[in-house]
Amino acid sequence: MYVFATYFPVFTLLEPPLTQLAYVFVGIGLMFDFSSLVLFVLSKTTPNPLKPANASQLVIRGFYQYTRNPMYVGLFFLLLAWAWHLAVLTPFLALPLFVWIITLQQIQPEEQALEEKFGESYRAYKAKVRRWI
Repeated sequence: MYVFATYFPVFTLLEPPLTQLAYVFVGIGLMFDFSSLVLFVLSKTTPNPLKPANASQLVIRGFYQYTRNPMYVGLFFLLLAWAWHLAVLTPFLALPLFVWIITLQQIQPEEQALEEKFGESYRAYKAKVRRWI
């Protein structure tokens, strides 16, 4: 995003003080990430996205009632905050790229591992709750 903003700055979208609204997105992102992490700790299961097969139980409380991936939603908001802070159009182009890459490279393999581990209970959860918001 920094490279886009620095070397390909297309159309300045925001001027201070509007750029300060980026802090709102930081707060939203951190709220999604930390509250979701706390649920994993309280549930005594792994939050490690690289080893979803090590999960001991499904976490379906908190933001997990509304999205199967609140930690990635939190990361999206942190990236949105960075793009907002940079204040030009081109960094915003990275946001759909992030969603596409994280879905293909991380979320789909996680879903497969969780489905293998938890079977019908995960399939029922998947049918009820969207991948993103």
